[in-house]
Amino acid sequence: MAQALAAVPDDVPPLAAVLQAFRSMAPGLEEGRRLAEVRHRVIAQTPALRERELAKAEAMSVIVADALRARGVPDWRAALLAQVGTAALGHVIHTWTADPSSDFDPLITRAFEELRSFSEASETTNTRT
Repeated sequence: MAQALAAVPDDVPPLAAVLQAFRSMAPGLEEGRRLAEVRHRVIAQTPALRERELAKAEAMSVIVADALRARGVPDWRAALLAQVGTAALGHVIHTWTADPSSDFDPLITRAFEELRSFSEASETTNTRT
């Protein structure tokens, strides 16, 4: 993941950079989809595995935050974006494995569009008060 973020051009804003890095995972995920679906079901039914999955998500968040810091994103913003982005990725993977007709790339793109829309809606709300 750190390499995927490092490969994104420096002029790409942080949110878009994280999206590009996550999108780069799509081919590998799609190739291993059957295994991912089975894995997801087993994890969902096993508390110890769910806990381990949360630890892995936190580790991914740390990797993303470190890669964002390497791009010049301030610590606080890097950690926040990494946590939000990793949560979005987890939601997308859950959705993707639960629906065999879905494709990863459109789902991750939609998730990040929603994150952007939350920000825009917040800005609109803040300017009205």
